[in-house]
Amino acid sequence: MKKIVVLGGLFVFGGTLATDVNNAVNNFDGICAGIGVSMTHSENKADVVWNNLQINNPKIVKKTVDQFGGVVAVGYGKVLDNNLYVGGEVSLDASENKKFSGSYDWYGKVNYSGKIKGLTPSAVVKFGYYASRFNTLFYGRVGGAYVKSDFHDGYAEGVVAGNAGAGAHGHYANISDVVPVVGIGIEKKFGKYGIRLEGDYRFDTNKKSIEYCTSNQHARGVALPGICLKNRLNSYVIRMMATCNFH
Repeated sequence: MKKIVVLGGLFVFGGTLATDVNNAVNNFDGICAGIGVSMTHSENKADVVWNNLQINNPKIVKKTVDQFGGVVAVGYGKVLDNNLYVGGEVSLDASENKKFSGSYDWYGKVNYSGKIKGLTPSAVVKFGYYASRFNTLFYGRVGGAYVKSDFHDGYAEGVVAGNAGAGAHGHYANISDVVPVVGIGIEKKFGKYGIRLEGDYRFDTNKKSIEYCTSNQHARGVALPGICLKNRLNSYVIRMMATCNFH
């Protein structure tokens, strides 16, 4: 009989404890705001091909840049009964506009320059798992980001532009596009305050509208087709933030 009473008491105590844990208010429900620092590693690529010609291997001009800045974010989320988490968030990464320059050989030397804009807003949905024992959230992010990048190849110094006269103007291929974003993150809470570490990947821009083709040019009396540029940009982003939840 004593064993039955003890086992019954343990069962009731365990059930009560489990109920208390399940009913405890976690620190990830409600509105969450955050502020912190970010680092963005971007690769700007421009495909250069002759206009109206089928070329299997276009000239690809690549330039990588790093941008350091800040980030602010605000969102809303909820931990479900099975400890799964769902939510959404908007954020703004802010850093200085980063310029780059160089040259490539394309029937003569061609100088180029560009600029990756520093303000990048994004919106994502978040889904993950709340580890209640450690008061920690592991999550994934899927959404979009608005990116901007300018690319300009200047006057060529060689075969084409050196003999084309006024027709050898520069070419512009500027990006202004919403690109897909995927990411992962982890956030640890200390009461309503927390520390978050997350990373995103922004996919290539790939819109036909960003192609730019010049008209035909002439060099040494020979007609040459104009140049087409297609500018693309992809980035990796790492953020560290301090957060606060408002129930």
